Amino acid sequence: MHRIQTWNNKDEVMREGTQKPPFGAGFNKQQVEQAETLELWGSSFTDTGSDFCEFRLLRKGGIIARKRVAGY
Repeated sequence: MHRIQTWNNKDEVMREGTQKPPFGAGFNKQQVEQAETLELWGSSFTDTGSDFCEFRLLRKGGIIARKRVAGY
């Protein structure tokens, strides 16, 4: 898996974090309000199974929520 993108700006984290699948993870507003950062990770060719994107909400460097969306 590899990191594709990171958002640190609070407005961007809210916009991208609440966007509905398949273009976003669809976190609820309360989850996103707690986050400082949103990261987008994607599967690699060497990963087993189907392709996916994983959205991670972080606070103080720790993951507070994650969601996977099928596809890449």
